[in-house]
Amino acid sequence: MKGVRFSLTHIRTHHPIPLPYVFSRYSPLRACRSVTRTIAKPHITGCAPTRSMSTRPSFPSPSMSSSASSATPAPRDYESAVATLNNLQSNESAIAAWVSTRRQDLSVTLKEEMLEYVRRLDVDINKLSIIHVAGTKGKGSTCAFVESMLRHSGYKTGLYTSPHLLCVRERIRINGQLISEEEFARHFWWIWDRLIHTGTTPPGGQAPNTTHTTQAQTPSLSTQPSSSSSTSSSPSSSSSPVSSHRPPLGMPQFFRYLTLLAFRAFLESGLDVVVLEVGVGGRTDATNIAEAPIVTGVSPLGYDHMNVLGDTLEEIAWEKAGIFKHRVPAFSSPGQLPGPLGVLQKRAVDVSAPFALSPAVSEYVREGGEPLRLGLDGEFQQVNAALALALCNVWLHDQKRRNKGFPSALSGLPSSWGGDYDYNINNYAAQQFSPLPHPLRVGLATTHWPGRAQVQRMAAPHDNVHIYLDGAHTPESIAVCRQWFETRSLKDSADQTPIRAIIFNCGKGREPRALLESFGPNEENAVAAKLDHVFVTTFTLRAAKYREDPSTLYRGRGSVDPTWQAKVVSQWHALRHDDPREDHGVQGCATMEGALQAVKKLSQDNP
Repeated sequence: MKGVRFSLTHIRTHHPIPLPYVFSRYSPLRACRSVTRTIAKPHITGCAPTRSMSTRPSFPSPSMSSSASSATPAPRDYESAVATLNNLQSNESAIAAWVSTRRQDLSVTLKEEMLEYVRRLDVDINKLSIIHVAGTKGKGSTCAFVESMLRHSGYKTGLYTSPHLLCVRERIRINGQLISEEEFARHFWWIWDRLIHTGTTPPGGQAPNTTHTTQAQTPSLSTQPSSSSSTSSSPSSSSSPVSSHRPPLGMPQFFRYLTLLAFRAFLESGLDVVVLEVGVGGRTDATNIAEAPIVTGVSPLGYDHMNVLGDTLEEIAWEKAGIFKHRVPAFSSPGQLPGPLGVLQKRAVDVSAPFALSPAVSEYVREGGEPLRLGLDGEFQQVNAALALALCNVWLHDQKRRNKGFPSALSGLPSSWGGDYDYNINNYAAQQFSPLPHPLRVGLATTHWPGRAQVQRMAAPHDNVHIYLDGAHTPESIAVCRQWFETRSLKDSADQTPIRAIIFNCGKGREPRALLESFGPNEENAVAAKLDHVFVTTFTLRAAKYREDPSTLYRGRGSVDPTWQAKVVSQWHALRHDDPREDHGVQGCATMEGALQAVKKLSQDNP
């Protein structure tokens, strides 16, 4: 699905230049890394580039032969795994079929398919202690807050999020660290082998005949840690070939495959808790096969993925609430609009999920107490932290009610902690969990989530440029991003008068006028209304060779159709009431590098 690329910059003479750049959040194969390396790469530990894309390995294409061996490239390393994974990415026809499936309400079929994959892999996800989070805006940040708080409390954590910025391994984190290339490859090829062995059809092929498969050929179903960095292949008595009457089932698509990989990696790691972010929606999402999470939550709702989730906030809320489970506490972020909030409440009643609104962060601070500090910038993060605190506290309380005890980091908790909170009715109140334990405070203050309300400086010799990064992708979130940019950039600029620019990219599946509305000439937008330069660009890369994780390669590199850019430029002029015949600092850029080169030129001309 097309995403939004959007950037503001201001250039200060003799001083650093703030430049906000908003990454695409919904296009995992977009070349985000090339852009960020050109300016100043967001710090993501473990994502250092190690390979040249000029020597990319081959991977199976839909036209390959039907044999299982021909569908498996060699060598079976990380780069080959990611290249093969990319081949499972949904194309436009697959997305259209998915939308049609949703409209026909075949969610049971979608869930049964995912459960069949789990059955074939013999992965028991019910062994995981899960916190499940859906929403439109801020669900990734909410998950990051939760994971950080529980990790600092002494628990072994797993975190599954999407999409990624620099490398696909960002989506799967264990104890705050990205899954290693070796572990990613080992799990990837184990799943590949196991699915083919059990009758799953490889890309472009037919399901292999497994009738005469011998026991020794069956991949191990064990989820115990393995000392080998290659695919497990030891025999297992619990394995059996798929029966011949089962209908053919193709390889899981990109997100489903990654979800299965994450579940297996988490199970093998012996985690205390898994924080699970929904991919799209909730009801039909691949993560929604978790039948017994400990607690669920829905972050702020907005208009996004409307072709899949519905045309109104109420319809979208109905889909998101599909993660609510029987007798499992459910929360909403504070400040949900009445319409969608009412739908969330009704859906909770329908499945007997005790429902509550998350209290504001300020409610956890007693009079005269020290305010809570957040590691993520922006006032809007207060809403995400509020939901995260409720989810975290309920999970901890569940540990207490199960008599599992607490790690030493929480040994100082008084016996009265949790007050009269009842898991079965979810009578949650901030006062029951106040004051917050010190590890939770530290977890909130040290949360790091790259590309979300992040400020970074361009590399020398263009270090008079500041980059403002955020994943805004809906009109509502871009408006919030604009407010954050104004507040932060004015603070950073002090008494200087910066040059400001916006780099904007909008895929054809979105409406540029609605997304740019926040930068119209009105009194409220004092800073945003004074943009000096506008660069409308594409997802296309100019560079033929660059070093990056292959999962971020945008395969549409090549010729550029300027028609869409021209439309976006005309809509910008209309929004600003400009005379398009005059020079208003608006120009189209054929590539992302071209837009950034233009910014660098501005910095050189205004040292």
